[in-house]
Amino acid sequence: MTRQAVQTREETILHHRERLNAVLLYIQENLYAPLTVEALAAVAGFSPFHFHRIFAAYLRETASDHVRRDRPNDGITARDKMRVDAGILLDE
Repeated sequence: MTRQAVQTREETILHHRERLNAVLLYIQENLYAPLTVEALAAVAGFSPFHFHRIFAAYLRETASDHVRRDRPNDGITARDKMRVDAGILLDE
């Protein structure tokens, strides 16, 4: 019978933080793309159910609330944002 390595609480926390940092970076890089819990969970390597629980526990808000809060709400559409980033927004 082989023994499985048991993670300590600190190792688990570090593991969760690394995965969540990858998700937060992904969100920032894809802020104007459609972001689903399933897609974010895949980035983290968790099931959607587990991802939702871990994200909310560490960040004290749901992933969808986090994305909604990070997206600017200034009336600029995602298409306009891409045009601004490309430097081609013209006065219309």
